[in-house]
Amino acid sequence: MRSPLLSVFSLFLLFAALAPALTLEAPAEIRSCAGETLYYNAYLEQGRAPLETFSLELSAPSGFTSYATPQLTLDSQERGTVGVYATPLLSLLPGDYSFDLRATGNSGVSTQASTLVKIQDCSLVRATLVEPSAMCGCGYARFEVIVSNKGSAGSSVSLSSPLEGVQFSKNNLFLPAGTEENVSFYASVPCDTSRVTPFEVFVRSRSGTQQLDSVLSPRACVQVPSPESSGLEGVVITTLAQSEESPSGLTGLFAAASGSWPLFFAGLLVLALLGYLWYKREESNEPVPAPMWYKPFPAVVERAPEEMLPEERFDCESWADLLSALEEEQTVRKSGKKGRQAKSKKVKRGKKR
Repeated sequence: MRSPLLSVFSLFLLFAALAPALTLEAPAEIRSCAGETLYYNAYLEQGRAPLETFSLELSAPSGFTSYATPQLTLDSQERGTVGVYATPLLSLLPGDYSFDLRATGNSGVSTQASTLVKIQDCSLVRATLVEPSAMCGCGYARFEVIVSNKGSAGSSVSLSSPLEGVQFSKNNLFLPAGTEENVSFYASVPCDTSRVTPFEVFVRSRSGTQQLDSVLSPRACVQVPSPESSGLEGVVITTLAQSEESPSGLTGLFAAASGSWPLFFAGLLVLALLGYLWYKREESNEPVPAPMWYKPFPAVVERAPEEMLPEERFDCESWADLLSALEEEQTVRKSGKKGRQAKSKKVKRGKKR
């Protein structure tokens, strides 16, 4: 006859054999980039045990910001999902990193699953600051920020600077994967050439915040506006000196135009002479005499022959020639009149016939 204790022990072994153990499934390997948030699911399955609450704990290596579902309550043979989030720092070096997820029930039963995260050498948003060749005091300096996205996904980018008076051509932009864009900005340069002003430019994206450092180091310059431009972009900067002993004001302008000073003074002399002549003319209040070579042309008036004088109509050398010319003119007029009268009589006779 079997012992009652032996029978109970046998039943316990049979129940343990039929009831599957608590299981936790997680991906074996995940690939990601520094600065990119990664996400994966793990699955916790209860065996034939009764209803139980499980606490979940994620062990992540340094350099990651991580989170996992903190608690699950599962009934017999029920399956639950555990969400795991992790973001590697932008400065994290490429390599393999292990994540361990452990589930512990109220009864003390526990299980564990590990996932290998491979951080690849894939840079995302990067920015480079290009400084101007010259910074003239009391003017504006043009800087350029080259922003590139070498990652596998697009990213929003914003630019800012605590320096007063900075104006960006674009404060916000979106960079698709594999593209780059140039953003320019102007900074007001102090007038004091001995003053050096450091400043920062912050480039924020999904990869994190990148800080670009630069300084405003003014120099003594003469700024000449370009005729083809308008606004701040058309400033041609001519550096005369790089020290405080450089010429300034009118002295600097004459030094810049030293090659043309003879022509400049000759022009001043001509203007002074013209002004003196004008002053003398106004002082005398007399009309300016005409030059010796000036001869006015006689006015030509066209008149009919009957309005002209006889001496104007005939070119005669003596009065006798003029009288004979007049008598001849009268004879011609009379003969012409008789000829016209005879012609009119003939016309009348023809009509009567």
